[in-house]
Amino acid sequence: MRFTARRLIASLSVLGLLAAQSTAFAVDEQKKVEFFEGKEFAGASESAKDDTTIDLTKSKVSADGLSSIKVPYGYIVKLTEKSGHESILLSEGNYNDLGKFGWDNYAATAEVKHYSALEYELQAARVQKVKEVVSAREKELNTALRGDAIAQKTDVGVDNLRVEPVDGNHEEKTELIFTGNTRLTNTTGQKQTLTSQAFDFAESNTISATTTNSIGTSVSASATFNIPIVGSLNTTISTQYNFSKADTKSESKTVTYKIPSQSITLEPGQTVEVRARLEKVKTAGKVRLIGDINGTESGYVNLQKLVGDIGLVPTPDHKLTNGLVYKWKSFEKKPYELSFSNQHVEGEGTYQAEYGSNLYIDVVDVSTNKVQTVQANATEMQGDRSANGSSKDAVELTANAGTFDMTK
Repeated sequence: MRFTARRLIASLSVLGLLAAQSTAFAVDEQKKVEFFEGKEFAGASESAKDDTTIDLTKSKVSADGLSSIKVPYGYIVKLTEKSGHESILLSEGNYNDLGKFGWDNYAATAEVKHYSALEYELQAARVQKVKEVVSAREKELNTALRGDAIAQKTDVGVDNLRVEPVDGNHEEKTELIFTGNTRLTNTTGQKQTLTSQAFDFAESNTISATTTNSIGTSVSASATFNIPIVGSLNTTISTQYNFSKADTKSESKTVTYKIPSQSITLEPGQTVEVRARLEKVKTAGKVRLIGDINGTESGYVNLQKLVGDIGLVPTPDHKLTNGLVYKWKSFEKKPYELSFSNQHVEGEGTYQAEYGSNLYIDVVDVSTNKVQTVQANATEMQGDRSANGSSKDAVELTANAGTFDMTK
């Protein structure tokens, strides 16, 4: 099935890996662009993330000018010198000496743009194509040029969407909840095996899923991720990740736990209390949002060159007079085409969930406090156990019936 930029809906399930830990997963700091005063990423530095424009003349790297820069995946940086005549576009890479990359000018401003994976791949491909076209024409004309890619037809989409866990779940036990009870008394004069009264209780499963870096599409696209659960209840909690944009989805689902009648042998006059305890667990982790880019884009590179013209120029005494002014003007258009074939792209996400993992049934002698305990298994479920199921779903977990002999 093909998912284009105009038609992109996904629904899939992926099982995570289990790796129990004592602490919950902490979200990594967001990637950022780093500017350095010296070569080889030395000296004073400045950083930026998301979309911003930095005045480098007033930044920490202004003393000797920008010399090296680190650009992470998803970012495009445009460096421009003070007059505006010279600029350079940098995509992902570690530029340890800007002079080696054709930039010997003093950068006055740095325009930082952050893109989703799909948008970034398109932007990076356009940047590379412009460099190729400009370089070829500069050799032919023996003059400095610059250009912009103007897309006219884009049919690029993402296929084979999936979600994969990164280094598994991290779980920690949070609390034991004493959820309900019922009493049973042998009122006869002889040992009897009696049946306790059934009861139930309700608790909530909660989950929060965050898309930190999206793949990016023009329409809504999501994928379902099933978080594997530890414990005897064999519960499944699912959540959805948005491939189109960075966002957070938090939901809660009420689960009804049904405790059936228990078979209990009692001495004459003996009274016991049947109690239920629910162990809750927090789990957290991170995921990769994965897809493959396919398709083509075509358009033209708008080539520009510096052209002299009469205009106002400043004089030494700070006045204006007519003089020769150079401006970038369009003079030629060169067609281009980009092609993507199963080009792998990734986004990022995290999740946190809290759920009931183990259910215990205790039978307690009210006189002696003697206790017998069984760990219950879920034997039946109706409806959707996911934390973000719709409100119409009937979510029930029925524990198994146990047999107790309190006479021993």
